[in-house]
Amino acid sequence: TAECWMDGKCRLVCKSDEDSVIRCANRKRCCVPSRFLTVRPMTVESMEPWTVP
Repeated sequence: TAECWMDGKCRLVCKSDEDSVIRCANRKRCCVPSRFLTVRPMTVESMEPWTVP
């Protein structure tokens, strides 16, 4: 198996403790352990004037 993003593995089907993030060059899924994808939810409290297009 080829390696991909975040020390993941290119597989046809990801294991139960893995998530598919991107596609590998060989059209397989880049499967990374789910623990790498845990991100705390974020919210935007306000819009600063300089962020408005």
